[in-house]
Amino acid sequence: MSSPDGAKWLVAVVDEMFSDTTNESSVVRLNDPSTKELRQYLFVNEQNIVEIQSLSADFSSFIVGRHVVKDGNLYMLNKVDPLFWLLCIYSPTEQCKQWQPFDQIVESLAEEVRKSLVEKQISHLCQVMSADQTGDVPYYKFNADKALKWLQQKQERVFQCIVGQSLEKQRLSKETIQKSGSGGGAISATFNMPDDPMAAAPTDSDAIIVDSKKLKIESAQIVSSYISEEWSKKLVESLGIKEEAVMEITKTTKSRPNNKPNTVENAPSEKKEVKKVEGSRTVGNKRLAKISTKGMKSLGSFFGAPKKKSKTQ
Repeated sequence: MSSPDGAKWLVAVVDEMFSDTTNESSVVRLNDPSTKELRQYLFVNEQNIVEIQSLSADFSSFIVGRHVVKDGNLYMLNKVDPLFWLLCIYSPTEQCKQWQPFDQIVESLAEEVRKSLVEKQISHLCQVMSADQTGDVPYYKFNADKALKWLQQKQERVFQCIVGQSLEKQRLSKETIQKSGSGGGAISATFNMPDDPMAAAPTDSDAIIVDSKKLKIESAQIVSSYISEEWSKKLVESLGIKEEAVMEITKTTKSRPNNKPNTVENAPSEKKEVKKVEGSRTVGNKRLAKISTKGMKSLGSFFGAPKKKSKTQ
């Protein structure tokens, strides 16, 4: 992705999410559905609202093809459900008694949000009186119970997604350990280890374990980042999660230094690095360390300055 002045950025995007769109997009400023603060979004193809997230790192750049991207930040594009903007209009305790057509329900929303909303979507948040009943157009009435059920479905989808990511991460980690061997030495990728007939059968300790409780809390926190505090409390309560646990994850995430790697100022000391190397010695190195070196010359003595010969008269 590049700008007219030649600046380039590296952007990560899921292909399936934008397969039906063109390259036409514009930057718009909308109120965040959670905080109500103005934020920049991309309005893609006049129908999708996309948030821009970034992962920053110091002293880094990217090589893409024949180009060098000097901006070391990785930008990610993520579609935002326009129903979050509609939900923020209402309170969890609000009881609507008035039926309204679609145009009146969305008239207070930003133009970009109205264009992104499809009329049938609001049935997730509202009761519907069909055109057959009204004789004209469908009418809708906000229902807090339906809205809460929709949020629970959102949380469940996020939960299943991060569970899959956790399982895949653990699987790849185990495969890496198995390929590296247990001897501490390097093994070629084309070298096949023979099967050990005496090897023990896999045990329960080899199984991949997922902390469902922790991931459930994380999924609730992700959904809560798109809704108001009132709705967040209502969602957390319905899931049987302590509100303090969700807030603790939020504070931990904010306290992270933008996932930046160690810089020169906070790099580990040389002494700690030496300890780390010693702890990862191979079996051969450990055996050599036990050999008595009494009476042996050090390797450095072979490279010392030669002794000067005395001049004979």
